[in-house]
Amino acid sequence: MKLIASYHTQQAIEKTIKLKAEIKGVNLWGHNIKRLLDDCKRYGILNDLNVPSIIIKNANMYTGWEANARYYPSTTVNVKSIEAAIRECKDWLESGDTI
Repeated sequence: MKLIASYHTQQAIEKTIKLKAEIKGVNLWGHNIKRLLDDCKRYGILNDLNVPSIIIKNANMYTGWEANARYYPSTTVNVKSIEAAIRECKDWLESGDTI
């Protein structure tokens, strides 16, 4: 169940980045959170997205959740990491510019 939760958490973060970028007129592609954030920086919109610092800090970990959940079932994921990411993503989505 933790792997399923981590996969869906990664998807929520990925889709939130893409949604917020789309609002700014940028269409992003890919699953790598760090790369998506780097693309936002390259397009000059990263600061406008108000990405929570925990998401920036843990971008590589969240990216790993996407594949690990499906291909490496022995992967261990900390529940507190999932909960923190969900909380940050939810607050970020509710920040106003996506509604």
